[in-house]
Amino acid sequence: MEFSFEYFELFKIVNEQPMLVVMWAAFGVPLFMLVFTLLCALIPFKKIKIKVLSVVLSILAITWIIGFAVSIILLFAEVSGIKLVFIWCTLLLTASIFYSFHAAEMEKLYDSFPKRR
Repeated sequence: MEFSFEYFELFKIVNEQPMLVVMWAAFGVPLFMLVFTLLCALIPFKKIKIKVLSVVLSILAITWIIGFAVSIILLFAEVSGIKLVFIWCTLLLTASIFYSFHAAEMEKLYDSFPKRR
């Protein structure tokens, strides 16, 4: 007995139109990054705000660049929409794990950039 994705309407739509996953990877992630940045502007604590922004935006930027390229390639290879969603989520998980292990190095890199006044 196997689990069928035909029971869930969203999975059915994504499976029929895998271009939606590519559109999410291209335009949804930057839009989410913008909304998240605007919501973080409401946080009154500056140090926490900068830390949260740098972590989340770094993870999403890595996922955005790699995820869009992989989604386009797999769309042309005619991979199903459900597999595209799972691959994109795996990329997000991998970028999160990568950032958690290399956070100190990435913060040093971020601090080495010239500051604007």
